[in-house]
Amino acid sequence: MGEVRRPNSCWSHGLVRDGTLVGVTATNRLIRETVAGFSRNDAVELFRLCAARPDLSRLVLRP
Repeated sequence: MGEVRRPNSCWSHGLVRDGTLVGVTATNRLIRETVAGFSRNDAVELFRLCAARPDLSRLVLRP
């Protein structure tokens, strides 16, 4: 998917197995001023989820 080019990136996390990066997530502030009643100051959005295999997506999202 390429590098993250959005301003104000909040958090990025990676899942590593046996020394290999197998998944990543990235969050950022909301693009719109409000979404579903939440302002940019109240919420962040998950804007990227990438996994080496489709069955790893759920695992990448787990806390």
